[in-house]
Amino acid sequence: MVAENTKPLVIQDGQGAIIGLKAMNLKAFQKSRENGVLWIYLAENGRVLPFREDLEAGSLLFLGETEYGYLAQVAIPREGGEEPLSMEDSSTKKTVTSSGSEAASSPDNRNVLSDLAGVIASRRRDLPEGSYTSHLFQSGPDKIRKKLGEEAVELILARERGEVIYETADLFYHTLVLLEALDIPFSEVLEELDRRA
Repeated sequence: MVAENTKPLVIQDGQGAIIGLKAMNLKAFQKSRENGVLWIYLAENGRVLPFREDLEAGSLLFLGETEYGYLAQVAIPREGGEEPLSMEDSSTKKTVTSSGSEAASSPDNRNVLSDLAGVIASRRRDLPEGSYTSHLFQSGPDKIRKKLGEEAVELILARERGEVIYETADLFYHTLVLLEALDIPFSEVLEELDRRA
């Protein structure tokens, strides 16, 4: 059972690339702020645990609450100077050289978006009180379309790199909410993109 104050948590590495989607509740948020290490909520057992065991105090670069959940940025340890950035059970790999330039990149963020679509679907089903996603579903598809339009404009107006990343995440989130409200599975959008590839 998901706690009422549990929200999606988007996790970025130090370069702003999305490396995971987890869940966070108020307890995990507070522990993260106190310890400087990212803590997450595990719905399977209702426990709050560190995101990764190898992250040390001070590895949490940013943690904030957004209208759709939480956003965190963490410094991922690198060994030998040029190790790909990685996370638990992720297919996302991004090699950064010592000069800071990308040597190779092969991100597959389908799992992140699919996981987020699953969280959104559960919010529609359960409609937890105090959830922004629940509020959107209760407002109806027209309200969601309007909000999606606002997010698209905010992305168009964004100029700074971090702002573009943040607004893109907002746009993706609201797009997934609209798809769910219209009973369109996210997998059908992925199939359409595959056809175009």
